[in-house]
Amino acid sequence: MSKENSIRIVALSTVLSRFTGFVRDVLVYAVFGTSAINSAFIIAFTIPNLFRRFMGEGALTSALVPVLAHEEREKGKEAVFALFNRVISRAAILLIIIVIVGVAAFQLVHFIKIPDESLRERLSLAAKLGVWIFPYLFFICLSALIGVVLNLQKRFASTALAQIWVNLSMTLMLGGIGIYVSNDDYIRMLWLCAGVLLGGVLQLLLPGYALTREGWKPKFDLSPDKERLKEVWMLFGPGLLGATVAQIDVAISQLLAFGLNDAATSVLFLSNRLMQLPLGVFAIAVTTVTFPIIAQRAAAKDEEGLATAYRDSATLIQAVMIPAGVGLALLAEPVLVAFFKWGSFDAASVLATTPILIIYALGIPFYAGTTLTIRALHSLKDMQTPVRWGVITLLTNLALSLTLPHIPFASLPGGKIGTMGLAFANVLSTALFSFGLRYELKRKVAAVARVKAPVIKIVAAAMLMMVLVVPLLVLLPENKLGRFICILVGGSGGAIIYAAGLYFFSRETFLMLKKLVFK
Repeated sequence: MSKENSIRIVALSTVLSRFTGFVRDVLVYAVFGTSAINSAFIIAFTIPNLFRRFMGEGALTSALVPVLAHEEREKGKEAVFALFNRVISRAAILLIIIVIVGVAAFQLVHFIKIPDESLRERLSLAAKLGVWIFPYLFFICLSALIGVVLNLQKRFASTALAQIWVNLSMTLMLGGIGIYVSNDDYIRMLWLCAGVLLGGVLQLLLPGYALTREGWKPKFDLSPDKERLKEVWMLFGPGLLGATVAQIDVAISQLLAFGLNDAATSVLFLSNRLMQLPLGVFAIAVTTVTFPIIAQRAAAKDEEGLATAYRDSATLIQAVMIPAGVGLALLAEPVLVAFFKWGSFDAASVLATTPILIIYALGIPFYAGTTLTIRALHSLKDMQTPVRWGVITLLTNLALSLTLPHIPFASLPGGKIGTMGLAFANVLSTALFSFGLRYELKRKVAAVARVKAPVIKIVAAAMLMMVLVVPLLVLLPENKLGRFICILVGGSGGAIIYAAGLYFFSRETFLMLKKLVFK
């Protein structure tokens, strides 16, 4: 299967997954709005998802792929499955311990004395919901590890579709049962939590079944394999921070927002989810497919091949992510009005969320580029560089997050920058991370410095979309129909204008995108 076909499969599978997630978010925000209980659920849900990033989509993935690639190259497929059984057996034990400790830790929140009554109530709610949600991390972390091996076997669709099951089960439990059995928000929220657990079980079983069809025989195996296991854990430990720094930054922002007011966490979460749509559909798809290729080039000591694979991947990602970021920033308010302004998510919620979404949208290219560059460094078995820059980024984000929200700004509610400051802090620190990692990769692989991605030309082509979208924002009515037309015409017309601009500014990039879409 060609690289382009693999990217298309992952992207199309992810489109379906993201669409079901979008429907889920619309339902959740329509039922709960930006209320305290929704913010509490988000905090409780963030923690297991952060572990998923650690173990499945972050450091352990980056540690496993190079080692498994070497194992397959030297000993074949059966050796890969045998090593994987040893890794996943140990991971399962670790996860069980983490779940037990985590559930116990949630109980401690009730004994903490907090002067702010509103914050104390939100923390109490988050602790109650966390007890129900936290076991979810056992299922999704193991599922993500299975996805690593599926991707190596070029079975990308099964991994990309895994998230759909939790989206569907959450939507069914809340929309099909919860809203009908009770008018109490807490009872409805418990049904949503039940959907999380059911989705986690499905998310593990179905990819697991797909891997068995590739020849994997699940086995609880704690037998020693000092050389390979030591290599995995040595790569995993230092890579833990570097591979997940963007997600830790987001978690920091959400936790600090939890202390600002009832709505801040919900607003940040929704903006981040909408930002993740283009990232998940395309950037992660390209990275998922090309990372094994980059790892194989690194294993073969082929610097020119590694640099070419990295350059092509980076160009494809930015050729889609830059216009996606510009487009989402321009259409932020129409998107929120057309799709989310239902029930408890009212005009005030739209007004509070729009500037946050614009800020996150403009950061999309940095989030996308960071993921690919980290994987390229990890393919070289360099875990220290992402860690070093990860520490710098986390400290920068924390410093900005503690200061920017409290800067006076008379025209904003509360007279301060508030939640917008947290969004700015997250995007600025991610930009720093992206530039720092790119600089380090160029230092380590000289060939990367010799191949250039036409970023400035892509930005110029993307900015042309403003010619169409800005007049539509002014001329069309601000009701749902008007904003939906704005999205439809502005989105499709903007894409055509961008494609035309890219054709004249960077024809090579245009042809690369055309090959991906139409071949």
